[in-house]
Amino acid sequence: NKIIKILLISYTMSLVIGWIQFLAIKGNVEFIKEFFTLLEKRSYIKYNRVQFTFTEPSFIGMHLFGILLPIYFYTKNKNILKLITVFSISSIVFSSGVRILIDILMVLIICYMIYFAKNIKNIKIVVATILVIIVAIVGGSIIYNNNYRVRIIIDKGIYADGSLASRFFRINASIKGYQKSVPNFIFGYGIGNSIKSIRDGYDDAMAEYRSTYLKEMEELNDEDFSDDSVSYCLYKNYIRIWSCNIVIFINKVIYV
Repeated sequence: NKIIKILLISYTMSLVIGWIQFLAIKGNVEFIKEFFTLLEKRSYIKYNRVQFTFTEPSFIGMHLFGILLPIYFYTKNKNILKLITVFSISSIVFSSGVRILIDILMVLIICYMIYFAKNIKNIKIVVATILVIIVAIVGGSIIYNNNYRVRIIIDKGIYADGSLASRFFRINASIKGYQKSVPNFIFGYGIGNSIKSIRDGYDDAMAEYRSTYLKEMEELNDEDFSDDSVSYCLYKNYIRIWSCNIVIFINKVIYV
């Protein structure tokens, strides 16, 4: 309970700071914007984007659905669920990014499908589902008409948005790299080597790349670039951890 309380206070502070940033952007309050520009290691308020206390606005989904949601499922603490809800609504209001919209949509769809499956014989649930679909269509139309990045991605595809294109490139290059090596596909490349699979599939992925945004892709092809957080791929991260655990297990067997 003590840990949960600290968690709730911390994320509530982050949420409040997000609202301060949003109001500063809308009211064009320069001294507050300048304060956050100096405070943040990587400031997005100068681009009129709310980042709460996270390094990037795109990290919001990871915190909401990678940290808070699993903790809610484990503890059933309703305050955490309320915090996730308010954070999600705030992120939509702030237009914090495209990825958080996708994250929210996917989580809602999965949770509702589970709920619907458990209550499929209840006619009220069926009616509610129809209403939810209608609301989703209307809500989607509103977001489409008011969010430029969402609209251009839907109209012109992944490569129309440089940020999304660069993320997709990493996943595409990783998949193509894994296809070239069955052992690596099964066991991974080992901790610290996620860049290897990207380089193995780099040329094939670049041949398909259609975005004008090239800076990050050129960095990935630099031999001196060794950042291990480049994959943006849950599957790859899982394999990397899995392969590490196999090595630890073998070491334990040998030395025990």
